[in-house]
Amino acid sequence: MLKDLHYAFRSLRHRPGFALTAILSIALGIGATSSVFSFADGLLFRPLPVPRASEVVTLRSRLPGGSYGGVSWPDYTDFRDRNRSFRGLIAYQEAQLGYAADNRAQPQLKASFLVSGNFFRVLETSPLLGRGLRAEEDTVPGRDAVVVLGNDFWKTEFASDPSAVGRHVFLNGVDFTIVGVAAAGFTGMDQYTRPSLFIPAMMAPKLLEANHDLLTNRSQRVFSVKGRLKTGVAIRSAGTEAAALAKAFGDSNPGTNRAIGAAVQTEMQKRMDVDPGGALISGFLFSVVVVVLAISCANVANLTLSRGRSRKREIAVRLAIGAGRIRLMRQLMAESLLVALAGGAFGLLMAMVFVEIASSIRIPGDVPIDLNFQLDARLLWFTVAVSLASAVLFGLAPALQSTRTDLVPALKSGEADPRRKRLFGQSALVVAQVAGSLVLLIAAAQLVHGLSHEMSQYPGFRTDHVLMMNIDPSLARYAPARTKRLYQTLVERTRSVNGVQSAALASTFPLSTNIDWEAVIPEGYDFPRGQESATVWTSAVDENLFATLGIGIVRGRGFLATDRAESPLVAVVNEVFARRYLGANPIGKRLRVGSGNGPW
Repeated sequence: MLKDLHYAFRSLRHRPGFALTAILSIALGIGATSSVFSFADGLLFRPLPVPRASEVVTLRSRLPGGSYGGVSWPDYTDFRDRNRSFRGLIAYQEAQLGYAADNRAQPQLKASFLVSGNFFRVLETSPLLGRGLRAEEDTVPGRDAVVVLGNDFWKTEFASDPSAVGRHVFLNGVDFTIVGVAAAGFTGMDQYTRPSLFIPAMMAPKLLEANHDLLTNRSQRVFSVKGRLKTGVAIRSAGTEAAALAKAFGDSNPGTNRAIGAAVQTEMQKRMDVDPGGALISGFLFSVVVVVLAISCANVANLTLSRGRSRKREIAVRLAIGAGRIRLMRQLMAESLLVALAGGAFGLLMAMVFVEIASSIRIPGDVPIDLNFQLDARLLWFTVAVSLASAVLFGLAPALQSTRTDLVPALKSGEADPRRKRLFGQSALVVAQVAGSLVLLIAAAQLVHGLSHEMSQYPGFRTDHVLMMNIDPSLARYAPARTKRLYQTLVERTRSVNGVQSAALASTFPLSTNIDWEAVIPEGYDFPRGQESATVWTSAVDENLFATLGIGIVRGRGFLATDRAESPLVAVVNEVFARRYLGANPIGKRLRVGSGNGPW
């Protein structure tokens, strides 16, 4: 094989035009494929940064209607204490907290994880410095004000100073003691954000005063739960046990857990369910680059076939003096392998450039979003695999064609069949290249047209001359009553600013990434068997939002200043919800909002 590779190298060196054209052609296809793989790997494929990540699965609540959601803290503790399938279950919730090095400094918003005390132990990741959290820090709410720093945060905020362990920091105004620094390779449980701080979930009531019942209310299904399977336990059996436990919880807590099931998912299943858009984009891009790679392979195969015609006499002489067909095919495939590996090397350089550009993109926001594209061993081995597959794709057919030679005419004229100056296979490859290129052009044109159409569509609300700001008074430990006064003062002063025509308050805005949802039961609506409510997106707004954003009310009225908690409760619904659940005349119909015992 080494002799074949050496001969192939000399042969390609003597034909630099062919070699360069073939290598650049295949490099384009491999580079595009590797770049898309790095994108999809960051979104979907890359495993969790923990030992034996395949053992770690996600436990989720199965909500009425078949959708999935988080788990409440009381349900988590019941699952943790009563299951037989997991070596351990952890719970965590992402929270944005105000961090300050001392109590007089201005707080900075930091991505943090409120985690169970067994978080680091179950994930089997040891801190770089100090210690992780302990099981006893899961018992008393508000007692253990300790924090583990994320590795990146420790490097940037503390300049990698080992003496950071033992210092005090302030989170939402609460004094915390640093007890450890996470390992360098541990970047958290989310593929987009890297948490700066890991805090005991028992500190949630003290940090999040507006959500004081987070650890006691079974309706607050906001925690993500993951578990490490015991040796020999299949994910299906773990899911069956979780569903049985969820049914038992529903029987003992019908007010909050009735019709709430449970399911166990792999990390890939969970990511595809939580972010179907990422999976769709990855699948589409892979489809595109597969066509690009096929076109590149067809182009190189056509070049190789053309070159093979000029080597007919050489091949015929080798066959005439006793060379075996397999032996000749191996030698020709060695040339294809060299071309593919060289193309893979250039393709890897293209992927490196893509990763560098993509990693430099910073999505603006208070909490930085890390797209997490990496040039690692996974990308390297993927590129090698694609290169080897490409060598087979564009090299095998020309090798077979070249060794099927009629010796007599080939030895005389150098052509296996002088009457057939053009091979049918080459014409078919040209047709395939043109067809594939046309498909790509049509897809690109459709994408541009679709994007242009969406950008020109009216989204249902005003987008020009509208500014939005988002504040979180809990970072400064505002009590609920003080928070209410703050918002009232804020909107009144905003309206008095020169040039401001209108100002409004809302918990979520259109196209916002912060989404609130509630279980809603329309009066008189018959849900399918097993479903007791509809899960819908909601927003708490004031009486000025619709006028400020130019949202029209097509039937009934919007909110009034007199619509308060002490007055009859009212709601505005969108047309889609009204048609589906309330019928032709929705005005005056009643809804139950929240879990089964919510108000009408």
